Amino acid sequence: YYSANNAYQNTALLGFRTFYKGRREGNLLQGKKSKEFLVEPFDSSRTRFSQLMESSSWNEQEESRYPVRRMFIGANDMTIQEVDMWNKIETNVTYFNLPEEDFGAFVKRTTISNLDEKDALHLSVLDGLARIQPV
Repeated sequence: YYSANNAYQNTALLGFRTFYKGRREGNLLQGKKSKEFLVEPFDSSRTRFSQLMESSSWNEQEESRYPVRRMFIGANDMTIQEVDMWNKIETNVTYFNLPEEDFGAFVKRTTISNLDEKDALHLSVLDGLARIQPV
């Protein structure tokens, strides 16, 4: 058991994490090259901070590099969404309790959507807990 203060500080290192290694096939006839990328959705280093967006040096190109994040809370579930227009990927993560079981279980469902209608997306995904400790 960790106190709330320690849990908040360690979430980025010990909590659920997702990594994408992706490639978009460019159309050589149109002069587009293949684009490769490595990204961690919901990474705190890719967060839009309001003070940066209010800065006079902030421009639309900088804004498009940072994803838009939303949270939706239901009666028995919670969904967080990241829309990354730079890589044209939408990630939705839903957390919910596993109902009608004799044990407590927490389920994470990750949904990935390609937002680019023109270029195909090839993904390798690593998703799960950073560390699991047996009891």
